[in-house]
Amino acid sequence: MQKKVVGKDSVSINYDLHPKWSKVDHWLIFVHGAGGDLNAWHSEREFFHQRGLSTLALDLRGHGLSDRPAECVDYTLDRFATDIQTIVEAEAIKKFVLIGHSFGGMVILTYHHLFSRLAQSYVLIDTSAKPPAAISLAAHHPFLIHLYNHLTNQNADECHFSHVPVGKFVGTADWDPTRIYSDIIHTTLRSWLNTYEAMGNFDATRILPTIHQPTLVLHGADDSVISPKVGKELHEHTPRSTFTLIPNANHISVLNNPDEIETAMAEFLHTRCHYALKK
Repeated sequence: MQKKVVGKDSVSINYDLHPKWSKVDHWLIFVHGAGGDLNAWHSEREFFHQRGLSTLALDLRGHGLSDRPAECVDYTLDRFATDIQTIVEAEAIKKFVLIGHSFGGMVILTYHHLFSRLAQSYVLIDTSAKPPAAISLAAHHPFLIHLYNHLTNQNADECHFSHVPVGKFVGTADWDPTRIYSDIIHTTLRSWLNTYEAMGNFDATRILPTIHQPTLVLHGADDSVISPKVGKELHEHTPRSTFTLIPNANHISVLNNPDEIETAMAEFLHTRCHYALKK
């Protein structure tokens, strides 16, 4: 069931929910990475819905079928995170786990900073408390800042935007130019650049020690975008977290390794969150 909600800054956010309406209604809320959309979680959502959990996935602002605001200020991590809370309030969701991939994990860390007592637990996949070095450099290099300002002022957001057929990119490499080009075209260049600008200024190192909810950190062993070492460091600075390395998985593990993600999450939800999952 796809719905839209309008936030306080008048940006419309698209989301899809699959409720179970059980007496003890546990929700899993999925947050995709930069350039993606809610379809990235198709396999994981189907797996957990079959096991009795309600699931929800959203299109981040600037992505999928959500609005593309024009200004850079509309793409701060705080605004991405507040969009999640707007949906939580609109659907009156009380018990939920937040699951984020890559940039989606950064949004979740920001959500914890803003709304630290609301989520029951977190799952952070292929993410980091800081941006990859190249993105951080780009966000602060004078020439690249000038180029970024020039590009975002062009009519770069006039193309049609939509959901990407995720199945087309199963098996994709970390630096697959076809997938990256598709991300930019469907997201629009302006939204894509604004999202990466927000990522380049991200730093959650002071947030990690404040997380006292059970947290699962998953990382692909062959991730060349965010090193597994970075994921391990995130785990080491996050109280009550557990770390699982996914063998033979790159940065796009959500698409390429759903079985391993589902297995690790199911064990975590059962043992650490005491969720009763149907078999």
